[in-house]
Amino acid sequence: MAQTRRRNRRRRKQRNPKRKLITFIIVVVILGVIGFILVSNFGKAQRFVGSKLYPIKYSEYVDKASEEHGVKKELIYAMIHTESHFNKDAVSSAGAVGLMQLTPETYEWLCKRRNIDYVDGGLYEPSINIDFGTYLIKYLFEEFGDEKLVIAAYNAGPDNVKSWLKNPDYSSDGKTLTNVPYAETEKHIEKVLDAEDKYKKIYFS
Repeated sequence: MAQTRRRNRRRRKQRNPKRKLITFIIVVVILGVIGFILVSNFGKAQRFVGSKLYPIKYSEYVDKASEEHGVKKELIYAMIHTESHFNKDAVSSAGAVGLMQLTPETYEWLCKRRNIDYVDGGLYEPSINIDFGTYLIKYLFEEFGDEKLVIAAYNAGPDNVKSWLKNPDYSSDGKTLTNVPYAETEKHIEKVLDAEDKYKKIYFS
């Protein structure tokens, strides 16, 4: 009886390596399948996560403004994302209003420039805010011709940018900025450019 039990234990020990090998193979196959699925869908997963962090909103107004004023959609979305995070009711401490954070004074000046009637409270309307914000970007491109300068001027004002370009501490050629004296503006430029890159990769490439 004891000998029979010993024989059975020896048989089980002999079978165990085979079972372990089979289990190992099954695990490897399962992990391989999971890995293949993850790799093949990695781009889709990236886009899904990216779309949540960098959403597309008010697309009908962005499309129209982009076509009318010749400004890239990814730049418009990047501006909105950075300026207000798509909060149409946002108001800054400096009094800038709406999605693209325009001040009432800038809005009034742009209305006169475009020969369009000023609408009281119009900056809270997404269609108006995006239209005028995009027009301002177009105007700044005509003024400076460089995207980094455009973003800087949008944030700090064109007069400040013009004075920086004349200062050898900030510009070596009078056409581009080597240094930005305002830390807030420098960070703003980085945020907009980064957001623009994200929008381009997620939606426009």
